[in-house]
Amino acid sequence: MVNCDNYCAQAVEQQLPNEEVQNGQVINNATVIKNEKVQKALAKLPCTGVLGAGRAGSNSYVLWLEKNCTDELFEILTENEVDIKKGSYDLDPHVSVIRARVGDPIIAEEDMPEVGRTYKFEVQYLASVIPTNEADATFAKAWIVVLEAKELEDIRTSRGLTPLLQGHHKYHISVAIRYKEGC
Repeated sequence: MVNCDNYCAQAVEQQLPNEEVQNGQVINNATVIKNEKVQKALAKLPCTGVLGAGRAGSNSYVLWLEKNCTDELFEILTENEVDIKKGSYDLDPHVSVIRARVGDPIIAEEDMPEVGRTYKFEVQYLASVIPTNEADATFAKAWIVVLEAKELEDIRTSRGLTPLLQGHHKYHISVAIRYKEGC
């Protein structure tokens, strides 16, 4: 997997700390978590991934990231949170691009020439969110790194899809989740 720490660190320095984004601020139903430890961990995240098929049988495409890239952020979260699990759906760190489970069409891999290519994104901020879609109904809360990803938007719009998942969900990396009781 390609690692572009220098590119990412430059992007983070330019965008974070962003005076417009404050700790505790709510942006699109996500509460920003911003402190020095978090900012340093965000600066270490990769800013590229390789597009590939998601979980077998899921009819999805994701941007696969370095296997342990969210470990430091997860450890920071466990200092104050209990009963959280790393990542989402027991998958390695990834960014969802096309998800049939939330209404996107099923696209055969042979119709996805972008598979195997590396794509860039920009890290924005860490946030907590209470999922509202049915596909993630077992989650009580999630902690995500919000991204800007023009290249991923282009993949979706080239197929007649909205630039963002479900029309409005920002691209993100799931760092941790808390399941609802009984799930």
